[in-house]
Amino acid sequence: MTEKNITLPVPKTKGEVSLEEALTQRATQRTFSLQEITLKTVVQLLWALQGTTKKEQVSEEKVIYHRAAPTPGRSYPLVVHLVME
Repeated sequence: MTEKNITLPVPKTKGEVSLEEALTQRATQRTFSLQEITLKTVVQLLWALQGTTKKEQVSEEKVIYHRAAPTPGRSYPLVVHLVME
């Protein structure tokens, strides 16, 4: 497997619909497409999983990054592995 660095687009932090609209429109999808998803979509999914929402400088030496999916004690047990062709 070859590693390759790529420049990622900046994720959107402002949605096109409200949270309430998104929740009422949410539906389970049980059919899947073989159509490739865009890098922009991948970036958005990764941001929702582990993205930072805020950077807080708490002292000269220490910076805290707040995340989209918070966990107790900032343990962040979720590990995301992305494999692309």
